[in-house]
Amino acid sequence: GGKSTLLKILGGALLPTQGDFVVPPHLRVYFVQQQPLFFQGTLMDNLTFGTTSKVDAKRQRVLAICQEMGVPKRVMDLIRENRISEWRSSLSFTEQTLLHLVRGLVANPEVLVLEAPTIMFHRAQAENVLRTLRKHVDGKGFNIDDGEDHDPLHPGDTSRRPRTCIFTAARIEACNIADEVYLVQPDGVRMLAASEVSKELLG
Repeated sequence: GGKSTLLKILGGALLPTQGDFVVPPHLRVYFVQQQPLFFQGTLMDNLTFGTTSKVDAKRQRVLAICQEMGVPKRVMDLIRENRISEWRSSLSFTEQTLLHLVRGLVANPEVLVLEAPTIMFHRAQAENVLRTLRKHVDGKGFNIDDGEDHDPLHPGDTSRRPRTCIFTAARIEACNIADEVYLVQPDGVRMLAASEVSKELLG
């Protein structure tokens, strides 16, 4: 529907058919689609794919994000083992989805765009994912150190720019944790208060 198309335009996965859409060149935008993607290689290579900063791709940071996101011990062991595998057949779909989201946080973009990030999880898992996204925004990046160069577009710049997460919501809890909520309909987009959101609106 309209919200999926709008999200893909914001994430750079689609170009608008009319009008103008401009992303400032100093902002890195990373789009996490709903379908997990993996290539044959180590899980660590998969999780750091698309990460343009060596600081952001540090092993310790990647493992810390995995732990924060609630990655199961079995999968954490696989990450540490550096085993090469075809992960679509080695991991459950829920595990794939969780690691798919981890990859977005590891990339540490200024704008993280996610397609229905909690739809595959039970309530406790979903709430943990949302809390971690909240930490990413509030901390201007998750599990990063001040004074380190994280911006490949501006080498030597150790300042930390604000972070934004834009996502489609499948749960009321996601709307409650958001700073702003928008209803996307065929006739336009309007802002809602979180208290106005119902299960019927979420579909």
